[in-house]
Amino acid sequence: MPPKKTGVHQNQTAWVAHKHQEDLRLTDTQLEGWLDNCCEKCVEVLQWRRKYGKYKSLAKPAKCHGCQERVVRHAYLGLCVPCARVKKACAKCEGPFEIPHEEIVRMEKERELRKQIADLPERFKRAAERKLERGDDLGEVEKAVNKGLGKKIKSIEPAPEKKTDDGTEPAKPSPDSDSDSDEVL
Repeated sequence: MPPKKTGVHQNQTAWVAHKHQEDLRLTDTQLEGWLDNCCEKCVEVLQWRRKYGKYKSLAKPAKCHGCQERVVRHAYLGLCVPCARVKKACAKCEGPFEIPHEEIVRMEKERELRKQIADLPERFKRAAERKLERGDDLGEVEKAVNKGLGKKIKSIEPAPEKKTDDGTEPAKPSPDSDSDSDEVL
């Protein structure tokens, strides 16, 4: 048997959903915590929908199947967060699913870090986001965030006054004197 032929055309860049329709694109902040209460199978399905532009967001909150209140903010989910945690069920398929306590703590810490990252200078923001994307330990990400916050605080504080060799502060010129008259004869 001859070997299989590969496709003639190879894409140079990945396909982007809603490339020219910015108002339809979903940002990470819009979907923050969206998949926290879903099982692995449902997470894969929903991520596929988002990746290939099939996700349609809700115009108004949907009714929760557990408490019958209109509190479900993301499409394709049937349970609100409190009901999903109480029933220990997936928010989409409503099958048995439990998030370990350590995972809940990690997700909350990651959310807090993402809020802090938004306030960082661009260089530190990108470094922290790269560490999160790579899946680095949250301790490492927190160090990067604190480093960025430290730099931000230092840039706001005024520079300390310089002292002369004998430990005294240099004499400041009076506002009445001309700057040209400081020359030594």
